[in-house]
Amino acid sequence: MDIRITDKSMTKTPARYAAVLGMFCALAAAVAFLESMLPSLPIPGARLGLSNIVTMAAMSGMGVPAAAAVVLVKGAFALMRGGVACVMSLSGGIASITAMAILYKIAGQRDKISFIGLGAAGAAAHQLGQLAAASIITGGGVWMLTPVMLLAGLAAGILTGGILNRISLLLKEVRL
Repeated sequence: MDIRITDKSMTKTPARYAAVLGMFCALAAAVAFLESMLPSLPIPGARLGLSNIVTMAAMSGMGVPAAAAVVLVKGAFALMRGGVACVMSLSGGIASITAMAILYKIAGQRDKISFIGLGAAGAAAHQLGQLAAASIITGGGVWMLTPVMLLAGLAAGILTGGILNRISLLLKEVRL
């Protein structure tokens, strides 16, 4: 599954590439902001990770470097909520994009893995990255949350991947 940029002229020039990437970054930041306004899940600190839909779409449509840029912009955006939020966002985001990029590369980029697989792998890595950062910040003790956080992350990753699978079917003919 993929979201192809059907009009390659949109990314042919550096200015157009930057414009499309800027739209992905702005959309990811807006979705992250809107998600932060939703009530928390029953698990402390757990979120659905809806902005990961945009990251996966950027990876599929523009490649891994563009998706990494989206993650970095989301991390910078989290800085407005404080240093710890930024560290947690970046630690989870970098772990997530790394796992998704490896899986994306191994699976032949678009042919052998769905967004559900990418979402699940990215969410699990995101949780582990955040647990590692929280362990450093708090001095440990958070690793006991690993099973619960991984299950929550996998469920969220499957959900976000499923949403993007559905959206990608709807956007097949859209020219970005």
